[in-house]
Amino acid sequence: MIAAVLAPGDRPTIERHWRTFTRAATADPTTTDTGGSIGLFAYPGTPPGRSARGERVWIGDLRNFSVETPGTSRGDFAVIAANGEEELLLAKGRFGGRPLFYATGGAGRSLVACSRIGPLVAALEDSSFDLDALGAYLVWGSLPDAEQTLYRRIRRVLPASAIRVGAEGVRERYDLGRDVVPARRASVDELAPELRDRVNAAIERAF
Repeated sequence: MIAAVLAPGDRPTIERHWRTFTRAATADPTTTDTGGSIGLFAYPGTPPGRSARGERVWIGDLRNFSVETPGTSRGDFAVIAANGEEELLLAKGRFGGRPLFYATGGAGRSLVACSRIGPLVAALEDSSFDLDALGAYLVWGSLPDAEQTLYRRIRRVLPASAIRVGAEGVRERYDLGRDVVPARRASVDELAPELRDRVNAAIERAF
């Protein structure tokens, strides 16, 4: 699990959320940086997962990463990076298997992000279900806004995208591209067994 808190001039808020995330992870973070107005945390089981000084924390295979040019990022990853004192960069690779959620605003005018939605809900004292979103999901099986979750304040980062976000909300969006290049070419009949084996292996890894 990775998590971050941005709360300019409000150290108690950062420390309170840090304690909430740590209880949810049932372990102390392997990386902690609570300097300035941003706290970044990586917890055990996060592969490979961390930057020593906390410039960023991530899950997965992160390559060519730069806060200045997030569009160059490649790999299967979810990353949270500090971008100055009052902004985070949140990004995901083109695959959807590494969740990343965030919430802005609230009473403390803060920004909280986490790779798991449960700890994020616990960290937000004023979080509640969005009844309109819940109704849409029950009726249609999906939400009208791809970034929306069933919680009123919580949003998700979409695959192959990055956002610059502050306590007031999203400031800029980037498309990371979907540079999928076929490794080889063959007929459908020849590729079907390989695809089946890879899907089965992915399901086994997830379980």
